[in-house]
Amino acid sequence: MSEPVPSTMSRKALEREIVQLRNMLAEERRLNAIRGEQLSNLTERHAALESKYDLECLSREEEVERKVQEQVEKRVAESMAEADEIYREKERMIDRREAEVRRELETLAERMRAQMEGEYSEKMEKVLHGGMFQLADLIRISIAVKKATLEGSGAEAEAELERFREKLPEVRRVLEEEMREALEKAEKKGVRQAQHIAELVRMVFTRKSERVRLDEENRETLIESVVKSLGLTEVKKREVKEAHRIIKEYKERLQIKKTLEGVTKKAHGRKPIPDNMPRLSPITLYPEGYVGHEEEYRVIGKDVQEFILPVSVRYVVQPIERPIVVRKDDPTDTPRQSPVYEGPIWKSNASAELLAQIESGKYLYHMPFYRQTKKMKADGFDIADSTIDGWHREVCRMLEPLYYIQYQRVMQSRLLAADGSPMPVLDEEKKRTTKRYIIQYRSIDTGIPIFLYTPGNGSGRQKTVIEANLADWTGYALMCDAYSGYDWVGKSGRVLCRCVAHARRKFERAMDENPNVAVACIAMLQEIYSAEAMAKTCGLEGDEKTAMRRELEAPYWELLKLWCGRHVLEVPEDTLTYEALSYLLRHYDELTAYLDIAKMPIDNNDTEREIRAMVMGKKAYLYCRTEESCQRAAMMYSLLGACKVLGKDPEKWLAHVLKHIGSTKPENLHRLLPEEWTE
Repeated sequence: MSEPVPSTMSRKALEREIVQLRNMLAEERRLNAIRGEQLSNLTERHAALESKYDLECLSREEEVERKVQEQVEKRVAESMAEADEIYREKERMIDRREAEVRRELETLAERMRAQMEGEYSEKMEKVLHGGMFQLADLIRISIAVKKATLEGSGAEAEAELERFREKLPEVRRVLEEEMREALEKAEKKGVRQAQHIAELVRMVFTRKSERVRLDEENRETLIESVVKSLGLTEVKKREVKEAHRIIKEYKERLQIKKTLEGVTKKAHGRKPIPDNMPRLSPITLYPEGYVGHEEEYRVIGKDVQEFILPVSVRYVVQPIERPIVVRKDDPTDTPRQSPVYEGPIWKSNASAELLAQIESGKYLYHMPFYRQTKKMKADGFDIADSTIDGWHREVCRMLEPLYYIQYQRVMQSRLLAADGSPMPVLDEEKKRTTKRYIIQYRSIDTGIPIFLYTPGNGSGRQKTVIEANLADWTGYALMCDAYSGYDWVGKSGRVLCRCVAHARRKFERAMDENPNVAVACIAMLQEIYSAEAMAKTCGLEGDEKTAMRRELEAPYWELLKLWCGRHVLEVPEDTLTYEALSYLLRHYDELTAYLDIAKMPIDNNDTEREIRAMVMGKKAYLYCRTEESCQRAAMMYSLLGACKVLGKDPEKWLAHVLKHIGSTKPENLHRLLPEEWTE
């Protein structure tokens, strides 16, 4: 079928539309050409602007850089000027200070020169007017008299003789004064030496106990005489009498209680052998004629005697086997074996029990390592001293974290007690020992001690050392002796308590010298201690205990203060009695500070008992070879001392710790401390 032929109108319309489209296309091309020209112009303008902008930026950067550099240079110049000014000011200050120091030195030198000249002139005056020079003048005058007599000059001889008569009384007076001063000085020196000798004899040959036994009747008589002699008011007399009555009734009730309970002194005799000791098979001893004729006799009973035998084998070897196994059903199975067993110390065959025994032997039973090695050799176990030393260092290294945890706990105590003891340390360069100190701080709340050693020069217990030791202490009251290194505690707002036993000790030393004064003081102190024992027996705590102390002990303290104040001026200053009286008066406030603190003890005897182990050990091994060994000794005395205070076996505790400390997490180490460990 042929296509239809379009009509004439539709063709014309199509042509017009094509013409329009061509016109539109031409217009579009023209517009595009215009846009292209505009775009080209814009591009050129943009390039010109960018170039201009770059030039302007470059110029501005240079300007900014120049200005910044100028400001920097200006500030540097200002800083330099300020630094120069500060430097010049410091130079001026240094010059002023130097001038002041120079003036002070000149003044000091002038003062010292004047003082030395004054002392020299005084001594020269004393020498020139002394007995020897006066005697020399007298001899010269006598020679002049003899010379004038021999020459026949009677008048001159008479004049010299008159001078001799005038000079003679003055010379006699000067010689008598010098002789009296020399005798007094010799007497004082003799008294001091006699006191030192008496103290030495007491320590070596006689009793060391400070206990003074006064029966109730003598004590009551002494206190009554003290009350009468001091002229107290009626109120004070009633307070003392009431306190004495209460304490006396307590003692009577205590004695009656002991009598009713049948408390008697423990009789002498052999102690029974403990049941937990291992026992051998018994040795049977039959009567003569029994062996071989047993069928003729019948056993109707037996007696058993037990004897203690020493065991020759003290050390045994514990083998630890590690079998190598494979599976039976798998011929290709890889052999298996348990990991290597490691003891407390790497590559060492020492068990925890052996290490604990060695450490306990030195720090509990005062056996130095070299003695222990000798005893081990006698028991069949030969070991070098250097091996023991290496084990000891490694044990202390493992225990060091526990030591610091215990230190932190002790320093958190509200009430603290302190006492120190010298510990000689060997100086390798000088080939002699130097005096060092180990100071013990004991928690009164728990009784646990911590021993601290501060290495370095000095005595080791100066004020700076004690301040550093107590830097972490959070408590408020310290019990100590009268050493001046602790005085800063009272000045820092805390309560400083002095040990009453130290005051009592001085009166006990003065008993032979002046019994009338010293025994009365001891009697009053015994009444105070009786009141403390009464509070302990009755279980008083807190406000009840402080109230009881104020009621029963405070009157005796006031009486003691008045008694000491009355007699301190009546005795010579170079006597033991004066020392005891002045000691109590000087430290009266610190000695009585415990009255208002219920948990504070009356003395520091518990702390001194804890330090006794270190003192006994020091007598055995004499000194520490290095400062590090002294620090290790302080660590062991702290940890083993805590076990003793808590009533736990130190050797078993140490063996347990050495077995488990390597596998214990740091946050759980506190569980290994003696206060948290249980057998």
